[in-house]
Amino acid sequence: PDKITVAKLFENYAAFTARDNRLSPGAIGRNKAISSKLRKTLRDKPASEVTESIAKNAMSMMRETRVPI
Repeated sequence: PDKITVAKLFENYAAFTARDNRLSPGAIGRNKAISSKLRKTLRDKPASEVTESIAKNAMSMMRETRVPI
C-alpha cells in the first residue's frame, strides 16, 4: 500500500465509483483525463510521499493544461 502511486489510487477510486453507476459518462471521461495528467505531473510518485506543496504544484500544472478539475 505504501507504494501505490497517486494516479493508480485515483484510478482505483474512479473505477469503484464507475462500477456502482455513480458517475455519468462525462464524469468518467474527465476522470480519465485527470488520471492521465496525474501520471504526467507526478509520474510514479507514491501517494504516501505527496506533500501539500507537491499537490498544490501538480494542481497548478494541471490547470495550466486545461484539465477540468
